[in-house]
Amino acid sequence: MYGTGALAVLGLEQAKSVGLPVILAGRNSSRVVELAGTMDIDYRVSELNGDLRPLMDGIAGVINLAGPYVKTARPLMDACLNSGVHYVDASNEFQVHKTAWSLSDHARSRGVAMVTGAGMGTWFSELLVNELVRSLGRTPDSATLLTLPSGARLKSAGVAASHNVVLSSPGISFQAGREHSVRGVARIRELPVWGGHPSGVIIATGDAMALYRSSNIPNITTMAAIDMDTALLKEAFPSLAAKANQAAVYRPIIESPGLKPIPEFDRVRVKLMAEVVSSDGRSLRGRLLAGSGTVAAAEVAVATALLVSDREFAGTYTAFQILGEYPPLHMTRPSIELLD
Repeated sequence: MYGTGALAVLGLEQAKSVGLPVILAGRNSSRVVELAGTMDIDYRVSELNGDLRPLMDGIAGVINLAGPYVKTARPLMDACLNSGVHYVDASNEFQVHKTAWSLSDHARSRGVAMVTGAGMGTWFSELLVNELVRSLGRTPDSATLLTLPSGARLKSAGVAASHNVVLSSPGISFQAGREHSVRGVARIRELPVWGGHPSGVIIATGDAMALYRSSNIPNITTMAAIDMDTALLKEAFPSLAAKANQAAVYRPIIESPGLKPIPEFDRVRVKLMAEVVSSDGRSLRGRLLAGSGTVAAAEVAVATALLVSDREFAGTYTAFQILGEYPPLHMTRPSIELLD
């Protein structure tokens, strides 16, 4: 398992609880040594800008839980392909998903499974949209996904950097099955009836790619809800995006090996809303409720790695294509509510 932040801590605990043998690896030597000692597991220290063959020695696969994934994913993907071992990460950064799918044929030829987005995103998103499509009972023409604010006040360095990468990058949507870039204030949408959130910003998340790959819906838009008046947001957005771009780097911070999500944010809350529209104009909305996204991400990543290692998968997959609707292990399936 590569990473030493809050998500990696939970991932290590989850792996140990289900008997998945793991070796810890990461960039920060003192943090790796400290965390490995706390967890009583073996470790390897490795930057990602050199020879990664020693990192791959004697392992079946890599679970990458170190963000921002635009910095960590490609070196680890290439090392996995070269060594013939599986790759799983929890990224929700569009470019990482695009890279993984561009390598699918290579991965298949090497007998390697690659699953990016095996976290809260994108499995939650795929789960919600799949349920809406099934309940609509018609051929879907478009899907819109809205990610709601988490309310979390504490993020690890990697998670914070990943969020800033998404906000500062041009938005991405799919139109008639083709990738479409949306820039500047054109990314901002007014949301008059979306659960009290007045505005949305089109974002470049892996959700768009994962939904396109697992559902074949030709028109997909993914947005982040913003609790700000749309006109004010358009004025402030250039400055917000510039600040996010400056912050979109990994800055290591000192974290306790026992760091957990803040308890008040473990309570169940609405995480996602979505709307699916059929080719004849029928529509259906729904929302997904769950507890801690960090806990869910760790559980989904480990569950995905277990299935990938136990079965013969080769090529690139979405989390939903591996897990389906009911993942293994003891994680609680999020609840989905259909809306009128």
